[in-house]
Amino acid sequence: TATTSVTTAATNYTRPLTELIPYIPQSHIDNFMVYFNKLDRKNRGYVSGNAIGRFFRKSGLNESILAQVWDLSDVDNDGKLSSEEFCIA
Repeated sequence: TATTSVTTAATNYTRPLTELIPYIPQSHIDNFMVYFNKLDRKNRGYVSGNAIGRFFRKSGLNESILAQVWDLSDVDNDGKLSSEEFCIA
């Protein structure tokens, strides 16, 4: 499970990524995972930025919006998306 550091005025702590994202209905997660698994053909647990870029461009959103989606979803800034990060996107 992906984690991220969260800093507040009072504390610095690490929490599971799933606790930091807004509620996503399980039916949506199931649907997102179908797409994620198709993109993660080698079952590595992540999808590269290039593959995600090709996939997201099919949405018809402009590049600046897609860049914002990427910045918000690639929580650990590793240039690839885990299944949890993909669900955020």
